[in-house]
Amino acid sequence: MLAKAKADAEVIRSEGEKEAAKMYNTAYSKDPEFYELYRTLQSYKQTIDEETVIIIPFDSPYASLLKGER
Repeated sequence: MLAKAKADAEVIRSEGEKEAAKMYNTAYSKDPEFYELYRTLQSYKQTIDEETVIIIPFDSPYASLLKGER
């Protein structure tokens, strides 16, 4: 019973990932600039916390966003 539940969960998870990929592709095709901004912000969320110190080149995409150039 546990093995079947794990197998069912894996099928549901993979279907969810497939649907998410479809949504990302649709979003990207409608507005590539917005999608790039969204993905950049998601990366901030995953990599930056209250103890993070960031040193970035002045001309990097992160710096551009922080300076409000995009």
